[in-house]
Amino acid sequence: MNKTVDQFLTLFSRSPDLIVASPGRINLIGEHTDYNLGYVLPAAIDKGFFFAFGRRDDLSCRIHALDLDDMCSFELTRFEKSDKNWVVLIQGVLDQCIRSNLMPAGFDCVFSSSIPIGSGLSSSTALDCGILKGMVALNDWQLDRWDLVNLSNRANNEYLGVQGGILDQFAIVFGKKDHSMLLDCRSRKYQYQSFTHDEIEWVVVDSGVRHNHLESGYNDRASECAQLVELVNRKYEEVKSLRDLTGHMLDDMAVKIPGALSRRGRFIISENQRVLDFVEAMKNADFQLMGALLKQSHLGLKNGYEVSCFEMDTLVSLADSHKDVYGARMVGGGFGGCIIILVKKRSTLDLIRMIEEKYERITGIRPNCFSISFGHGLRIIDKH
Repeated sequence: MNKTVDQFLTLFSRSPDLIVASPGRINLIGEHTDYNLGYVLPAAIDKGFFFAFGRRDDLSCRIHALDLDDMCSFELTRFEKSDKNWVVLIQGVLDQCIRSNLMPAGFDCVFSSSIPIGSGLSSSTALDCGILKGMVALNDWQLDRWDLVNLSNRANNEYLGVQGGILDQFAIVFGKKDHSMLLDCRSRKYQYQSFTHDEIEWVVVDSGVRHNHLESGYNDRASECAQLVELVNRKYEEVKSLRDLTGHMLDDMAVKIPGALSRRGRFIISENQRVLDFVEAMKNADFQLMGALLKQSHLGLKNGYEVSCFEMDTLVSLADSHKDVYGARMVGGGFGGCIIILVKKRSTLDLIRMIEEKYERITGIRPNCFSISFGHGLRIIDKH
C-alpha cells in the first residue's frame, strides 16, 4: 500500500483522498455453476489490489498502473475503448456507472496488485470493483453491496462481452476474513462458512499460462449451456437454467442432445452437488473428503466441461502425487491460470519445491507458488 501512496504523491503532487483495498478471490469448488444459477463456494483472499484516489474538479481521469509502469488518461464525457486490457476493464465499469445515471467526477488514481493478472484469481474483477468502490466513495453515491455486484457484472457482460455470472463480484464485495461463502446464484442467498485449521494449508500455483475469456472458450461454454437449456425446455418446461436440470432428463432426451452438450450438463449437475458435499465436509473437518471432491471437480472440468489444458493437468497431477496432499483442482474460467491445493501444513514447503522443480522441467515454465488465507472483502482503508 505504501508504494501506491508514494507514487500518487510523486505523480500528482498531493495526498490521495481515499485508499481502497480490493482482494482477489479463490473459488474452492463450484466452477462454471454461477452463470448456470447453481452453487459456488468462494472466498476473498489475502492478496489483491490497493488503490489511491484523488478527486478532481473536472471530468478528466488520470490512472497509473504501478506494476505495469503504464498510465492512461481520458475524459469521462467521451472515451473510445482502449487497446490496453487493463484500461478497458476500468472503462467498462465507468461506462456502466454513466449508463446507470451515476455520473462520476474526474479523478486521479494509482493502483498496484499482489496477484498475477490472468491467473484465475479474478484480478480483472478485483480491478474494476476497486475502481467502482472508489467512485462510490468519492461521489457519495448511496449504493449497497449488491448494487456494486450488479454494476460490475453488467460491465463485464455488456462492455467487455464476457458472459459470466456473479461469482467473482460477490466473492470480492462480500468477502469476510477467515470465511468462505456458500452462495446460491439463483436466489442470491448466502451463508458464511468459518474455516481455520492449523493442520492444513491452501496453496495456489500459477501455471504461467495466461487466459483471456474473450479469446479462450469461456463464452463458448456459456453458449453451449444456453443451447442445452433450450433443448431440454422443449420437453421439460420447468428447466429455465442448468440449475433445474437432472440426470434423468438427460437420459430421457439422450438421442436429441449432442454428446458435448450432455457432458456440459452432467458436469454442472455433479458440480452443484459437490459444492453442497464440500460444505458438509468442511464443517466436519473431513480433509479426505474435501480432497476427493477437489479431484472429482478437476476431472469433471477436464473431461466433461473440457476447459483444462496440458499445463493445468500437469500441475494437478504433480500435486496429487505428493503424499500429504488431500486434493487439487484448476480454478477460474479455465484454459490456463491457477490450481488450488489442499495440503498438510507441515509439507507446504516440500510440496512447493517439488512442483517448482518438476513443472519447470516438464513445461519450461517457472511456476509461481504461494499460500493463501481467506481475507477481507472490498473495503476503504483510509479516507481523508
